[in-house]
Amino acid sequence: MSEGWVWQDEQGRGYAIPEGYEPKNSGRCGTKTRPGCGRIVAWCRTPKGKMSPVNPNGTSHWSTCEMAASFRKPQQEQEQPPWPTEQR
Repeated sequence: MSEGWVWQDEQGRGYAIPEGYEPKNSGRCGTKTRPGCGRIVAWCRTPKGKMSPVNPNGTSHWSTCEMAASFRKPQQEQEQPPWPTEQR
């Protein structure tokens, strides 16, 4: 965990917030359309401006969530050239 600070949510739960992250709120992992693990996490804005869930100990929730794969964007298929390619 990088150096940071401690943030308390509305219910008084403490979270170690990584340096450069800005906590927005806390809530359960998951949405109406994408079920998550249900653990309570702090939702923070990263230095790159994206929202990311953070565990109470300051680690990324994606590294511990058993449902993390359901939140990943599908990888784009590589486009094949319109001509045949040689096999070597």
